[in-house]
Amino acid sequence: MENDRISKLIPVGQFAWIGLSRSTWKWVDGRKPSLNYWSKNEPNGAAENCGAGYFGSGYSGRWEDWSCDNKIAFVCFSDSMHVVKLKLVRSSALNLNDTTVQEDILKQLMQKLVDQEGKENFKVSWKKQSDGNVFYTEKKKDEI
Repeated sequence: MENDRISKLIPVGQFAWIGLSRSTWKWVDGRKPSLNYWSKNEPNGAAENCGAGYFGSGYSGRWEDWSCDNKIAFVCFSDSMHVVKLKLVRSSALNLNDTTVQEDILKQLMQKLVDQEGKENFKVSWKKQSDGNVFYTEKKKDEI
């Protein structure tokens, strides 16, 4: 079972992002979950738009909704590809949709993967949105 594989990677009592996000609760690849594994009384927060699994004793990866701003480990599995959704906080006027900036970010991500995994057989790329951009500015609640 996938939760058994994940629990070997995540320390007991820790949470991990599992690639589930709210619009209508779907995986980062756009598929809807084929099962419901929410913890009791979850999802429970209107502003909690990302799904995390809790790997504490007796919970075996039960889902909880959390704020996407929380910084915790993430785990994604696939036979051929891992899709990771990044949320960046911009601290300058740097244009994240500039191809040179995107290439630099990809190089940095690739180096982190190589450093952590000790191997170099990764392919990293951006997924463009329908407007041709990779990044978009998230609207604040008062702008909606």
